[in-house]
Formats: sequence, structure tokens, C-alpha cells
Amino acid sequence: TTEAAGAHCANGGQKIEAGVDVNANHTLEALEIASTTYVCNGKDGENGSHGVNGTNGTNGTNGANGTNGADGKNSLMLVTEEPAGSNCATGGKKIETGLDANDDGTFGTPEDESTSYLSKHPVPAASGGCTTAGGTAGMPFALLALGALRRRMRR
Repeated sequence: TTEAAGAHCANGGQKIEAGVDVNANHTLEALEIASTTYVCNGKDGENGSHGVNGTNGTNGTNGANGTNGADGKNSLMLVTEEPAGSNCATGGKKIETGLDANDDGTFGTPEDESTSYLSKHPVPAASGGCTTAGGTAGMPFALLALGALRRRMRR
């Protein structure tokens, strides 16, 4: 019979009872048992090393596309005259750039993200080099600083 883990077999096993069937009923009764022996299970061995990983399965089907994001904002630029002063010693142009935050197509204060100035400079006497065309004689524009228009992705 099966022997549970316990006093006779630490890891369980089999209980073997032997004797003579005196009454010939094909059953070994308690008074007929002459000896009892236990065949015990051994203790579990150490775990083996991990085997090699199997091959990857096939890729699953693609998921559904997500919804489109919001449209980006339009860029705006406003160029105005800049009088002579601290920004341009001889006057020039004020260049304001930004994104149309309120979608009205008009440049306004909340949309001013960058301001740059294009200042007039006197032209030195002609001595070779560059020539100017289309400007006010003796007062062409020279680029002092022009900030890059910041580009913002969807908000």
C-alpha cells in the first residue's frame, strides 16, 4: 500500500506486509501478518540547469490605429518700423514671431514668442566689395540678430 511521508519514510513510499493466508480467503488479515517492510522514495534531486530557449512564435496581428491628434497652430509674423533707440541705434524693423494661440489669424500679445530687430547701418564709402540695390540710398539694412521662430508641436 502507499505510505505517506512521515515516521517510516521521510519522502513517502510503499508499505509491504508479508505473511501466510491461514484461512485461505485471499486476504492477508492483521493476525496473518508476519513482517512489515517499507520501500521509501528518495529525496528530490537538485534542479537541473535551464534548457535552451525555444524559437520565438510568430508576431501577432497589428492593433487598431489610434485617433488623429489635434492640428498644429499656424505661425504668425509681424514686421513693424522700429524707431532709432536702444534696439536699433539708427532705426530699423521690429520682427515679432509666434504661434496663432487663439486661431484668429492676427498677431497679438499672447502670441509674441520671439522678437528680433533688423537695424539700419550707414554704408561705408564705395571701395569695392558689396553693392546695395533697392534700399534707401546710404541706409541699407544690416542683420544684427534674428531669433529663430520657435516651432511647437501639437499642444
